[in-house]
Amino acid sequence: MVVSGMKKSEIRKSVIPALSEYVKSPAGRANAQDLYQQLFESDDFKQSSTVGVTLNMEDELDTQPIIDKLNNLNKRVVVPRTLPDFQMEFVVLDERTRLERTKFGVREPVGGQVVDPSDIDLLIVPGVAFTPLGERVGFGAGFYDRYLKKFSGRTITLALKPQFFDKADWVVDDYDVLVQQVFH
Repeated sequence: MVVSGMKKSEIRKSVIPALSEYVKSPAGRANAQDLYQQLFESDDFKQSSTVGVTLNMEDELDTQPIIDKLNNLNKRVVVPRTLPDFQMEFVVLDERTRLERTKFGVREPVGGQVVDPSDIDLLIVPGVAFTPLGERVGFGAGFYDRYLKKFSGRTITLALKPQFFDKADWVVDDYDVLVQQVFH
């Protein structure tokens, strides 16, 4: 399915700077708290025992409160590690996990226990822009689209106000994988 609209690169150029400012603002922090609450109250979150979540960059939604909540509930937290050929895998995050920054500044686990996609109940999917239908603009490399093609668990995203679009103002490609639930 192809929808006419802006290029995804144009969406990124527009949303990322706005998001960077927004996450630091009182309104952005309040919006984040509301999104955490929606997530924590969702059946998908409550029923999941293993949850995949990213380690955020400074200008993104802070994922540490999600990780803390998962740990407090004794749920298994897994985080992504990139691999060659735009692939990725998820690794258990616990007190023994050693993290290093990639050349892009993203924190990723070094070593650790790799978890099969079929063992992850819920994946909290990051991105730049989202619609109510679950259409998304990622960061441009396609890591999540490739991973989601082989993932059968539930997917949720938390879209801060600058990231949420009523409809896709960008081209939705055949290889784009929709997120099942978008909290905004």
